[in-house]
Amino acid sequence: MKVGRNKGLFIKILSSIILCVLIIFISSGFIIEKRTIGIVTELNYKNLESEAKAAANQISEFFSGYGVLLEQIHTNQDIIKYMNGVKTRDEVRTNEEYTDVVKAINKIQGTDENLALVWVALKDANYLVTNNEWDCPNEWDINSKDWYTEVLKLEKGKILFTEPYVDSVTGKMVVSVVQAIYDNAGKNVGAVGIDLMIDELPSIMESYTIGKTGYLFLLSQKGETVYHPNSEYVLKTRLDESGGELGKIAQSMVNQESGVGTYKDKGIDKYVGYYPVSANGWSVAACIDKGEFMEDVGRVKNALTIIYIGGIAIMVVLIFLITKSITKPIKDLENYGEKIGNLDLTQDVPEKLLKRQDEIGSLANVFKTIRLNLVNFIKTISDSSSDLSASSEELSSIINQTTIASDEIARTIEEIAKGASDQARETEQGATGVSILGDKIGENQNMMVELNTALGKVELLKNEGLKILDILVEKTKNSERASKQVNDVIVEANISADKISGASQMIKSIAEQTSLLSLNAAIEAARAGEEGRGFAVVADEIRKLAEQSNAFTDEISEVIRELSNKTNSAVSTMEEVGKIVLDQTNSVYETKTKFDGISDSIDSIAGILDELNKIEVEMENQKTEIISAIENLSAISQENAAGTEEASASVEEQNAAMNEIADASENLAKLAEDMIGSISKFKY
Repeated sequence: MKVGRNKGLFIKILSSIILCVLIIFISSGFIIEKRTIGIVTELNYKNLESEAKAAANQISEFFSGYGVLLEQIHTNQDIIKYMNGVKTRDEVRTNEEYTDVVKAINKIQGTDENLALVWVALKDANYLVTNNEWDCPNEWDINSKDWYTEVLKLEKGKILFTEPYVDSVTGKMVVSVVQAIYDNAGKNVGAVGIDLMIDELPSIMESYTIGKTGYLFLLSQKGETVYHPNSEYVLKTRLDESGGELGKIAQSMVNQESGVGTYKDKGIDKYVGYYPVSANGWSVAACIDKGEFMEDVGRVKNALTIIYIGGIAIMVVLIFLITKSITKPIKDLENYGEKIGNLDLTQDVPEKLLKRQDEIGSLANVFKTIRLNLVNFIKTISDSSSDLSASSEELSSIINQTTIASDEIARTIEEIAKGASDQARETEQGATGVSILGDKIGENQNMMVELNTALGKVELLKNEGLKILDILVEKTKNSERASKQVNDVIVEANISADKISGASQMIKSIAEQTSLLSLNAAIEAARAGEEGRGFAVVADEIRKLAEQSNAFTDEISEVIRELSNKTNSAVSTMEEVGKIVLDQTNSVYETKTKFDGISDSIDSIAGILDELNKIEVEMENQKTEIISAIENLSAISQENAAGTEEASASVEEQNAAMNEIADASENLAKLAEDMIGSISKFKY
């Protein structure tokens, strides 16, 4: 058990510290690894973007130089004068400035081997003058050229770099650099330009090495692939239209954005950084396989893993040694505590533990104090046990004598208690009879209270009934007046119906006369022939209206007859209602008279009840005095009996207690002997 406990504490401390260290190392390692990988990845991204930026800047310098060259042509006064002076094709070669212009552009073309052609485009003459004096065909039209349309859209002085194309003569990739020319009035007179061979661009792009798998590619302003290690892409593939992540990246490049991204090419994940060419709006991208891109990340991860594994191993060894040094003195204290547990107090705590200045030293001193206190305590208990044994024997002798005296007192008290009990029983019987009489008087009083309460309720209901009767009388009067008013209204309605009937008969008579008039009119119209046809139509319409009036008057008469019958019936009914209301009024007055008689009778009963209540109060007072006297007598008898019983019980309890004390004294003597035997087991 001792070894198991020691190992348990050692393992708990060791495992707890190691667990904390592992959690700290793993969590911090995870965070540091993430941050480091993020930093390395970000650095690789920046390197990619830097490579693309460096290439873009170099290409921009390449094109910027030719922009400066074109600016020289743009500011050449001979060329400007020539362009303003030539208006037709016939004047192109006959103009006095032509020879100087050709010499000037020839000289410019000779300064750089990348210049395939230097030319001047005349708007009014619709002609292209070149350094090799190419004979421009008649069908050549400046307005049909895309470069001319696009350069006019630019601000004055801006240079246009066209999309790359393959020259039909040399088979080389060419870019035209164009600038519009305006006269003093701001009118466009044409453009100057150079056809630039860009064979040098691949060598610029290939001069940048990006790891083992990396490469650069170049997109034009409209997304054409100008350079790619795979020639199948060059001027044949629009990467911005390829879809997927590569399409999005290419679209960002076309939009002159810079940044980094990832895409998949033939199943291989690639990282790419891109940067715009400021001179002409093209864009350079530097890409590399993901595996090579992440090599630095892998090396960092491996290095961090080795560092952390080594650090954890060193920490585990240190923790093991520190934990061992902490648990060893605890084990020594455990051994000493086990000796005390085995009742061996002969040895003191080891001196090396007592001299420690930490918690273990404090615990060792506590063990030392416990040992000294136990030794002193055991000596004291041993001495006290001997004294206790002698005292318990003396106590047993005294208790036996006290028990004999208590028995004599108990017999005397029992005889006194018997007489007191008889007296209390007889007094209690008298008190019971008086109590029954008091209960009957109380019941009678309760009945009187209930009768008074009922009488109060009857009085209240009587008053409410009288109020209701008064209201009923008033309502009956109102009902009588209302029924009379309704009867008057019905009679007036019957009279109005008779008047409507008379008016209806008059309308019917007028309608019949109108019908006769329309008939006469129709006869006269028939006699008039064709001229009276319109009058006949009117007469026919009047006849129809007269017939409709007759029909309506018949309906009105029928309604009036029904109304008259109903009003006559209503008049008869209202006469019956009047009789009923009159009978009701008489009944209400008779009811009121009866209620007045009931009210007088209730008042008489109330006076009689008042007298009965006074008598009841006097009886209650007498009953209370009698019951009080008997109860006092009974209480005194009961107290006497109870006192003697309690005295007898106390003596019996005292005897029992004395017997218990005697038994306890014997047990105490035995316990003292057992205690002496237990203390003898300690070694001190």
